[in-house]
Amino acid sequence: MLRTFIQTTALVLTLEASWFLLICNLGLDVKTIAELSATKWGYNLNVARTLAKQNADSWIGFALLLIAFCFQLANSLWEMRWDDFSVNRKGVLLAILVGLVTLFVCMYVSKKMADKKSNAVAAILKNGEA
Repeated sequence: MLRTFIQTTALVLTLEASWFLLICNLGLDVKTIAELSATKWGYNLNVARTLAKQNADSWIGFALLLIAFCFQLANSLWEMRWDDFSVNRKGVLLAILVGLVTLFVCMYVSKKMADKKSNAVAAILKNGEA
């Protein structure tokens, strides 16, 4: 069961990492791209929030990829036994459950990171330090 859990967890975390990296790249909408491309005076807090969210999602995606790599490395270094060639359903279900919990935790952490960065950027822009 443990080997199946490790293999499936690595796959699920890789999928979740891909999701976070995908949404950080697709997070820029057409309006924000246009605003970033235009030269103007002042600042736009919506653009700052969007970029802060992308930054947070990128960090979460990277962390998930790193964890998935560690799981895959542990699986590769684990000595194979004859009974390790079968797939254990309990291991798969447990890995999917862990993956779902991880996904919701990462979404929460990403939102908190983005809010913190957005507030820091807003303070810098309001103080005229940028």
